[in-house]
Amino acid sequence: MLANFSTTPLALRHAQYLRLSRDLVTGRVVEQPAATVARYLGCGLT
Repeated sequence: MLANFSTTPLALRHAQYLRLSRDLVTGRVVEQPAATVARYLGCGLT
């Protein structure tokens, strides 16, 4: 019998919510590379 992956979208959505919550608490996108910030926002590397 094939596994039922119907809960996978729910788990992915929950993980995205947790990442968003962490970003709001820290005040920045945690998973965004510093080089990307420097390139597009001109903030320099941190």
